[in-house]
Amino acid sequence: MLSHDQAVEYMRMNTLNSERDIQSEIGRYFTDPGQATGYKIGQLRLLALRQKAAAKLGPPYDIRSFHEAVLKNGALPLDMLESEVDTYMAIKPGLQNR
Repeated sequence: MLSHDQAVEYMRMNTLNSERDIQSEIGRYFTDPGQATGYKIGQLRLLALRQKAAAKLGPPYDIRSFHEAVLKNGALPLDMLESEVDTYMAIKPGLQNR
């Protein structure tokens, strides 16, 4: 495990982030280590749901209506979000924007 100073130095050497951003990120990782992992899991699940919808709907798929379906209820647990996407996909293509 890296020390705080080692983590800061790693970020300095491997990113173009400002010193302020580096300190903020490392502070966040050290005080809430699960947050970054949770964020990444959410990102990967959202991308998988987007690919699933695009594959199922084909050419009628519209990224804007997909985002509307995902965002309309605010923050949701991932299983509930998947249910929302399943509902979105069940609607006849072309009616998602109504």
